[in-house]
Amino acid sequence: MADQDPATAHPAPPSMEIPNFKFPDVQLLVQDLAQSRRDLFEERKNSANKIAEERERSRWEIERVRTELGGDIKSLNSENEALVRAIGRLQRETDRLREENAVLRHGKTNGHVEEKPAEKPVEKVDVMTSFNRPPGGTKVPLVAQASPMPVKVMPPPQIMGAGPQIIQPGVGPV
Repeated sequence: MADQDPATAHPAPPSMEIPNFKFPDVQLLVQDLAQSRRDLFEERKNSANKIAEERERSRWEIERVRTELGGDIKSLNSENEALVRAIGRLQRETDRLREENAVLRHGKTNGHVEEKPAEKPVEKVDVMTSFNRPPGGTKVPLVAQASPMPVKVMPPPQIMGAGPQIIQPGVGPV
């Protein structure tokens, strides 16, 4: 490499015309301007298409999210109503227990020992299944249950004599 000629050591750069800035070529400038405008219009068209696609995609996304949230809101409203019903039931149970507690305390202070009737077990109610059903099921009694009336035994009628009798007050028939 040391024996290479310095003129051939570096290849000559490709010959390029050096533009003359004193006298610009108008035709070249007009072509460059026209190409720049074509590129600009193409870029505007592409960006407008991208924006339209993004708008359409975002509309679908917003509609999907709106639908999901609407379903979630409906389910949360139904859960909320069920919870409000459960709270009401629990408040009634709490009031009943407070009443029972007060009665028992009052009975203990008076020295009475009261026998409690056997308590029926408290039924666990599934809040979600009782949501749309009225308490007590769907049966509606059409006729009230009647209990038989007690029979009174009447004494047999007393037969009096043939003629008129005088009954004095406080004294039975003679």
